[in-house]
Amino acid sequence: MGVAADIGGATSSVRRYWIPILALLILAPLAFTAPHVLLDSENPEGVVEPPILLQSSSAGFLLVILDGVGQNVMLDQQLMPQLNSRRDNSALMHIRTGPLTLSATCISEMMTGVPNSPIDGLRNFDLPHPGGEDPWTLASQDDRFSVGIVGSYVTGNIYGSMDSIDFVDTFQGHADYYEGDISTSEVLGRWLDDKEHNVITAHFSGPDKVGHKWGAASQEYTEKIRDIDSMLPSLLAKVPNDWTIVITADHGMTDSGSHGSAEEKTRDVVAFVTGPHILPGKEVNAQQRDIPALMSTVLDIAFPIQLHGRIPLDILDIPNYQMKAVEQWNWEAAYHRQVFINSQNGASSEDLSLDEIEWDKISNEGVFSRNSDIVLSIVIWFFIVLLSILAVGPNLKENPREIKFLLGYSLIIIAFTASHASLSYSAMIPRGFGAICATWLVGWSLRSQRETSFFADLDLSNPWLGLVVCSTLWLIFGTLTQAVLVTCMLWVLIFSISAATGHPLLHSKLPPYAPWLLGIAAFTFGSIRLWFALIPFLFIIGSLAYEQYRKRLSFEKRLPMLAMGLLLLASVTMVHRRITGSHLILKLVNLSESNPVSFIMMLAILGLSAYISVTCIEGKFDRKKTIIFTSWLYSGVLVNLLSNTILDRIFLGLIVFLYLASLFTRYIDSKYHFPHSFALAALSMHVLLTWGAWSSAVTIVLISCIGPICDSFKDVFEKFTVSFDKPRSFIAMAVLPWVIWALWWTLLGQVNGLQTCFEGICPHPRELDPGAVIVSGGYFAGGDNPSTSWMTFMVASPLVVASSMIMFELRNFGLKLYPYVISQTLLILGCAATFAFSPEYPRLVFSLTWNIGFAWMQILFAVLAIGTFSIRKQFNSGSN
Repeated sequence: MGVAADIGGATSSVRRYWIPILALLILAPLAFTAPHVLLDSENPEGVVEPPILLQSSSAGFLLVILDGVGQNVMLDQQLMPQLNSRRDNSALMHIRTGPLTLSATCISEMMTGVPNSPIDGLRNFDLPHPGGEDPWTLASQDDRFSVGIVGSYVTGNIYGSMDSIDFVDTFQGHADYYEGDISTSEVLGRWLDDKEHNVITAHFSGPDKVGHKWGAASQEYTEKIRDIDSMLPSLLAKVPNDWTIVITADHGMTDSGSHGSAEEKTRDVVAFVTGPHILPGKEVNAQQRDIPALMSTVLDIAFPIQLHGRIPLDILDIPNYQMKAVEQWNWEAAYHRQVFINSQNGASSEDLSLDEIEWDKISNEGVFSRNSDIVLSIVIWFFIVLLSILAVGPNLKENPREIKFLLGYSLIIIAFTASHASLSYSAMIPRGFGAICATWLVGWSLRSQRETSFFADLDLSNPWLGLVVCSTLWLIFGTLTQAVLVTCMLWVLIFSISAATGHPLLHSKLPPYAPWLLGIAAFTFGSIRLWFALIPFLFIIGSLAYEQYRKRLSFEKRLPMLAMGLLLLASVTMVHRRITGSHLILKLVNLSESNPVSFIMMLAILGLSAYISVTCIEGKFDRKKTIIFTSWLYSGVLVNLLSNTILDRIFLGLIVFLYLASLFTRYIDSKYHFPHSFALAALSMHVLLTWGAWSSAVTIVLISCIGPICDSFKDVFEKFTVSFDKPRSFIAMAVLPWVIWALWWTLLGQVNGLQTCFEGICPHPRELDPGAVIVSGGYFAGGDNPSTSWMTFMVASPLVVASSMIMFELRNFGLKLYPYVISQTLLILGCAATFAFSPEYPRLVFSLTWNIGFAWMQILFAVLAIGTFSIRKQFNSGSN
């Protein structure tokens, strides 16, 4: 009796104080572990002087950076014949960039040799020097050299404030495709003619801007590349023969003009290297940080200890005894750097020797897990398990079977945590677990109410069934990782089908609070896979559409479900870049008015979307409103086609006016009717002019379908009531906004689905791909040279408005959003508690960081919708 009373008291306390408890659990890892992982890491100070026998092989050094020109372009003799004419006389370095393929992060590593911190990806437009010495700062302090850097704000942010370095800014705006590069060429030519500097960087940023505007597969990009190529001969002819010249790129670019993520095409660049003691015709594989290591060598200057690069010895034409001395010099700096890093992370350096070169003992990255972070993470997960169990109030005395379930729940959390801690063993197992989590949340909570099932006798919640399947596959394949991943993928497919056919999906003998704990386990799993939520939702929507067909509802009544089903089908089947060879949704996003076929497709897509939107909102076909809406959308296509700044700004003003008008009409009329939906008209044009026709079409169709979709799930939501006795209702309300937003984000080309791998078919490693964001819309109404702030605003503002409108429509049709806020908070908790295991795995760092960022944004969108709905409700109550 005493134990039961104690548990009851603890349950009451946890339920009463769950908000501060959740806040404390989140703040602990964010305050202690996240800064270690995300903020700039400390770098070792000092330099290693060059060996005495090493004689300076170069009287100067020229680094030419072609922004956004990948290896496939630089080695194309048709696109760059002048550059490739130097190939026989050059050494080639096939360079692999870091995983952050942004201009600032790549150039920073290329020039300083200091590894980027994960947070640097968010500081692309204002990334400073990492501090300490690098070859450029050391050369500027050497009486033999005079350092000059000419180019854009990227190099200016790094070196522009240094008095000893002459920096000339030739950046003339994001819409300057030629003038800035011409200025860079003129400054470089003058410096060479006047012998003003003998250590120079020339950064040509034009190709990157052209690629962002028109794409790397466009004629405009081809013309720009040929223009840059034609500049090179006259400039390089001015360079003295005793200089070392490196011509390279910061990153590559996808056909759509994006970069920033670790896409293969964006990470592969090349460097043409010529100069004294450089072996022509030699080809080596290298990292971007190896370029400053080479620079230190050829200029005979000190090697910074913080420079994390290896000298490309194979391209150097020097005697063997010098070769050994150079490598030992490089090793001494690497040794001191590794000892410093080990001391920062509480690791031992006993296995390192200054006298014995062992490159395999030098880590690739600069941030490592600390024991204190791991201990804190384990404590956090312990409290998550303990407090969640106390919150559900188990009745262990009357039902001892619950102990078995609670042990199983604890083992699930342990397995999830262990999968992140063991990424070196398998990076795919956590992704498989994440797929199961997303599938279960959607499939169980939104499942069909039908009573028949293809798998009626299959208990999908039985862990022994999964264990038997996995063990059998292990015997067949011979590898555990393959068996686990295939089991996960099979479970996802079977569970998704079962969700549509009425299978109960949860064993009836489980305690009634089981869904609460399973939901917590799923939402707190840091590697939850957003895209997999769409698979069960596709089957569920398909089942609902079939039921409507069986009931012989009119086509207009069935249209919202059909439209939603088609959008889901596209999002599930057209996002597998690494299987099909291209991201088909992203191709639709990038439809251009300049191509006749694309233009016709755009008009057809917009006309169809206008018809679907009006019909879904009105519940019937309205010819007049459809024609008006179609004409409105076509006018946006014309504006984009004309590309006139004055006309752009007129339409931008009209969009703002419609947004303001929508606020007024919403406050005077609580009903959602098409004449009053100025916001939808404004949003459709806003997205059309910045993200393109496809993005606008799917946005308005999705928002227009929200009302009928909510009506279809009212029975699941049990009239939108929330109580402890109704976990399914709560989880469903937490899941529906998530899966609808995930669908919309996928339809914008921002989500990757599956790929082939050793294990077979597996989740894509970069599910949320920030490098796929379409930036061409940032030029809209910005004039000849839009600022960075303007471009950011124009790209981001339609996303914020659309996301908020999705949430508002869900709330407008009765869905409570605070379960969604809680679920996203749990996601933040799980990601924060997983940071401790991420430092050695950059992809996990990026994944967790972006998941937290997206979760915060979802909370913001939901809060905005809740606030707007509340204000409107109070306004309407007061007016009545």
